[in-house]
Amino acid sequence: MYKRQLLLSLGACRTLAGPAQGWVLWCGVLSAGALALVPLLSYAPRRLPGLALGAGAVAAALLLLAVF
Repeated sequence: MYKRQLLLSLGACRTLAGPAQGWVLWCGVLSAGALALVPLLSYAPRRLPGLALGAGAVAAALLLLAVF
């Protein structure tokens, strides 16, 4: 399941930034997500599902802004 999602996100990054820079964008996005998630897990793990939905909405809005 997660392997498919990672491959889809890699494909989206490679489509947006090109075949060479897409790998860099993908690694940067994964790193930024991890840097945001790790401190949150130690601070308020029960709030994570709600914040994940909000973060997904923000990410979708930013993606739409970047594409259009």
